[in-house]
Amino acid sequence: MIDLLVLILLSSVVCIWFFIKKRPNKTFRNLAILTSAISFIAIGVLAPNKQKIPAKEVASSEKSIAKKAPSINIKSNFIANGAGAVTISGIVIPNKYVKIGADSAKADDNGNFKLQYVLPNSETTTVKIRIVNDEYDTKALATKDIKIKSAYDSIRLGMTKDEITKILGTPTVDNQNVIYYGTQSLSFIDNRLVSGTPNQLASQISNSASESNENKTKKEPTEQQKQQAQQEHVRSFARTFGNKPAQEIQEKSYAYSSRNVAGLGMVYMWKVDKDILMRIDGSDNITSVYLYDKMLKMVKVSCYTKDIQLLINKRNNITFIINLIYSLPSKS
Repeated sequence: MIDLLVLILLSSVVCIWFFIKKRPNKTFRNLAILTSAISFIAIGVLAPNKQKIPAKEVASSEKSIAKKAPSINIKSNFIANGAGAVTISGIVIPNKYVKIGADSAKADDNGNFKLQYVLPNSETTTVKIRIVNDEYDTKALATKDIKIKSAYDSIRLGMTKDEITKILGTPTVDNQNVIYYGTQSLSFIDNRLVSGTPNQLASQISNSASESNENKTKKEPTEQQKQQAQQEHVRSFARTFGNKPAQEIQEKSYAYSSRNVAGLGMVYMWKVDKDILMRIDGSDNITSVYLYDKMLKMVKVSCYTKDIQLLINKRNNITFIINLIYSLPSKS
């Protein structure tokens, strides 16, 4: 219909020109003008009406599309406890798997998930969360980087045991003056933190003497307390040394020396500050750590009777014993 009206309009325009220029005729000219006017109006009425979509409707449509896109709702920061464990939770695509390295957890029908993760070496780190179709899928539907903060970043020398446990949680083992969180240990004197194995305490321990002098409000420790603190400091390193895998020690030859001693087993040496620790992995599956006395060239076997033994851990049916003495039951 529209095409016919357009054709009539064009014909009318031609007729108007013809009856004005070629063969003047007022009657036919006026009739052509009337026909073109009517056809023009008809075309305007019958033409399709292309309505413009309101901006609000366009924005609403874009939001609906965005909601359908894969998305995750997970906090950017988490805090691990004393053992380095942390529960990561949030909302992701329903029934998909959430992965951090080799650890994974499946989201429920609403997309809620909880993933247990343990910090390596109990140190603050940033990890990447990947959302996949199944736990063996390597292609990620979505990813997000999160920061897991170690609770040890918040502890300071001089804190009480109660202050420490509020930050780190319940200890794995509590031996009054020494508490353990997995392989990490913290030592106390008069209910105050004086040393520990976490790396976060290393600089604090080395500067503890100068800091105590500058802080006049604190009571000056006695000579006995200083000696006890030093012993606890050495014990902490001895526990760490005794728990290290033998393969790791052998690979780090730049830090440790090792040799096989007949009658004793594998012997490893590690210099800590001014002290030398000696670890012996005996054939009876007992790992012992000794404080080596550099002044003695030969030590008799009878020195075993002077050992101070502290049971610290059991792992894979092997009992680890810390023996702190000032003489080494070995040949020179």
